[in-house]
Amino acid sequence: MLHEQDYKLFKDYLNMVEAKVSGIGKTNGQISFDKHDALINKEYINYLSRYNNNLLGFSPAKDIDIPSTKEVFTKLFQKFIDDIDQPKPVEQKRSFDLFKIKNEDVLKSHYTISKEIYTKELPGLIAPVKIDLIGMNEIPVYAQSIDMDRRVYHIENDIAKLLFLRNAFQAKYKTRTEFIVTSEPQKTQQKQHAIWKQLRAAKEFSYLDVSEANKIIEYANEHGVKPLV
Repeated sequence: MLHEQDYKLFKDYLNMVEAKVSGIGKTNGQISFDKHDALINKEYINYLSRYNNNLLGFSPAKDIDIPSTKEVFTKLFQKFIDDIDQPKPVEQKRSFDLFKIKNEDVLKSHYTISKEIYTKELPGLIAPVKIDLIGMNEIPVYAQSIDMDRRVYHIENDIAKLLFLRNAFQAKYKTRTEFIVTSEPQKTQQKQHAIWKQLRAAKEFSYLDVSEANKIIEYANEHGVKPLV
C-alpha cells in the first residue's frame, strides 16, 4: 500500500501523462505528435526507463516504421493495453475531458476541476478519490465520468470509489447532488452494457449521457454552485 503522499505523486504524474496524451493532435487521419514535447520525446522516455521513482515504470521507446492510422492504433492498443474488441479513438474516448476543456472557464466559476479528496479533508472517506467536478451550494454537488469501454474490474473500481465518496458525504450531509456522466458501451461488451443499464436505473445518482453534460452547467447556474474550497 502506498503512503498518501506517494499515492498523490503517482496520481498527479499519471494525470500529467494523460493530459499530454489526450492533447495529441490528428492530421489527415493520422495521429501526430509534437516532437519537441519532452514527454513524447524518445530520448526522454528512454531516460525514464532507466531512472524512475519506483512508482511508475517506463519501457524504452521503440521506433515503428508504419503509418499511425486508426487501424494501427487499434491493433497496438489491443496488444499492449487492453484486448477489448473495439477501443475507441482517443478523440472520442475522452469526450467528457473535451467538454471540460471547452467549458473550463465557466466550470471553474462553479466547480473545482479534477479534485483529489483525502481522508483528512473528508473524515469517513476510506481511500483517496479523484472527482471530475465538485462544488457546494450548502450541499455537495459533484460529477464523475465513467468510461464504460474499459474492463469490468476498472469500471467496478470507479463505481466503488464513487460510493466511498457518497457514503462519506452522507455522514455529514443529508442530501447531495450527484451526477454520473458516461455513454452506452457496445452491446457486444455484455458485462459492461449490463452495468451501464444498472447505472441508468440507479436512484442514487443522476445519470447523464456525455452528450447531456451541459446540464451540469445549467444546474450550477440555477442553484448557485460554487467551487469547493
